[in-house]
Amino acid sequence: MATIKCPKCGEVFTVDESSYAQILKQVRDEELKREVAERLELSLKAQEIEQKLALEKQSQDLEAQIAELKAELKAANARRESELKELMLRNGSEVEKLRRELENADQAKELALSKAELEWKEKLSTAEKDREVLKDSLVQEKEQAKNREQFLIEQITTLKEMKKRLSTKMLGESLEQHCKAEFEKIRSAAYPHAYFEKDNDASEGTKGDFIFRNYLPEEVNGEKVELVSIMFEMKNEDEGTGRKHKNEEFFAKLDKDRREKGCEYAVLVSMLEDGNELYDQGIVDVSHKFPKMFVIRPQFFLPLIGILDGAAKKNAESKRELELVKAQNVDLTNFEGKLQAAREKVERDYHYADTNFHDAIAEIDKSIQDLQKVKQKLLTSFGFIKKADAVMEDLTIRKLTYGNKTVQALLEAQKGETSESDPQEIEIDADPEEGSGPEAQDPETLL
Repeated sequence: MATIKCPKCGEVFTVDESSYAQILKQVRDEELKREVAERLELSLKAQEIEQKLALEKQSQDLEAQIAELKAELKAANARRESELKELMLRNGSEVEKLRRELENADQAKELALSKAELEWKEKLSTAEKDREVLKDSLVQEKEQAKNREQFLIEQITTLKEMKKRLSTKMLGESLEQHCKAEFEKIRSAAYPHAYFEKDNDASEGTKGDFIFRNYLPEEVNGEKVELVSIMFEMKNEDEGTGRKHKNEEFFAKLDKDRREKGCEYAVLVSMLEDGNELYDQGIVDVSHKFPKMFVIRPQFFLPLIGILDGAAKKNAESKRELELVKAQNVDLTNFEGKLQAAREKVERDYHYADTNFHDAIAEIDKSIQDLQKVKQKLLTSFGFIKKADAVMEDLTIRKLTYGNKTVQALLEAQKGETSESDPQEIEIDADPEEGSGPEAQDPETLL
């Protein structure tokens, strides 16, 4: 039991622990709401002040530039007037020329000054427009923040009232209906090919609450291709329940249901352990205890489905790209194999052709050598024939009877008988054995 003193009347009254906890929670909710509103208001004011200071600084910078230009113009005019006065005493034409230059310079200065003022006004106008846009945006964000805050307050109030009215079992069933209704709102737009229904199969002894399965839009070989599957279990309880359950009490059963129903992920949608810093962060990965298991609060039911489904789609896309790369590698391997086979065939044919070519060259060289030998023999034979022919042509009776006295005497006698009617001279070689004519020449030159 706890005692509370009223800050207005000073009355002290006693409340039980459950009522005391509810009062403290209401006070914390009010303080949180007030702190959020104050911080949002301070943020908006700080942004407006920063924007105003930035505009004032920019305006001051532009005014300083204009003042500096005016001061420069004034100083230049003073210098020009002084120079003009000095030159007027020297030469009238020069003075007129300088006067015209001064006027042109003044016009250029005025034009530059006007241009600078125009640019400054344009920048100031743009800055004012940006400021108005930012102000509108901040107002919208403030309004959206208020709406979100109001929505959260209404949700908290609704849940509190619901918990007061329902039993533990009815609380769990109400959470299931809530998740079912939330999914049905976006089914047609976000998951047109998905399956999300109650798990009514208790053939293995236990069953989960809901099973989610999403499939690819197109079928492969006439069958659906599953992208991702999730087994859901919803748990809730009244704050006034005597024994408080913990999330870990349901992990083993949820993992068993996931494996028996062939689901990839297991998700516990839980309102248990309210105020637990770990589970109140929204999405808790407990895969270190059971594979691919998450614990979430109800408001993260749809975001977690989106996260897991998006990751599955990316994995599927990566798998398709990997299969495409593998197919390309297979095609490249086949191409390289065919290219290698063709190269080997060409090299083999080239080897055979090269071998036959060299064999043919060798045969031709051998034939040429044989023909050269036949040619040499023919030339030698022809040389002997020419030599024999020369010997025959050079053959005379005198040479035949040289050294034969009997035949010479007969010939002398016959010569005496015929000399009276037909005198003839017979020339006798001094050395009939001395070679002359073709027999002394190279047979090669006789052709």
